[in-house]
Amino acid sequence: MFSSSVSDMTSCMRAVPGVDSVGAPKRRYGIMLSSLRIRSAIVLAIYQAFFDIIMQRRGPQDLPASRMLLAISVALYALVGSVLLKFYNAKPSQLVAELEFNISVVAGFYAKVLKIRGFSARLVQTLTALYGCDAILSGFMLPFHGWHTMLDPDSPVGVLPLVGISLLLFWTFAVAGHILRHALEIPLPAGVLVAMAQFAVGVGVTANILGAQS
Repeated sequence: MFSSSVSDMTSCMRAVPGVDSVGAPKRRYGIMLSSLRIRSAIVLAIYQAFFDIIMQRRGPQDLPASRMLLAISVALYALVGSVLLKFYNAKPSQLVAELEFNISVVAGFYAKVLKIRGFSARLVQTLTALYGCDAILSGFMLPFHGWHTMLDPDSPVGVLPLVGISLLLFWTFAVAGHILRHALEIPLPAGVLVAMAQFAVGVGVTANILGAQS
């Protein structure tokens, strides 16, 4: 089952004990320490799951169907995206508009595709994987974007950061295709094509929005 493999992780998330106000200080300290260890283990397990998805060893079904985790993934996606746009001197209004519409287009596009395939129940896990993995890979792109903006346009080494960005962008599509392969139960090449179609739609929508605001 798509979500059964995360039952242990989600049960842990629900079962983190609180601190009983009654009892000996040592007992309260032990409960707090146990709670901290459980939460740390959950965070590490989720991080490992994202990393394994990027390496195509696991799929979105290995993430909890948690709206809180989805919100965190969206926040990280927006944070990294805002830093990338800052490198290219985007105006605050443009930055906010592009991030808002980009996030909305991604969610709307994949919600529709999953509904067509009859897998709407997988939306939270699919979006969590897509936003989270994209945020991590885009984070790896930050040094290359920073390097590119510091170079003179006529610099002979100007192509080097672009090569790094291109390779990471290629891997981002491969990871998205891998996620969609599991979510939609389609071959990997088809998943990559769906991801590229979403990217094209997103670029078109945001270009129109930014063009209207300029």
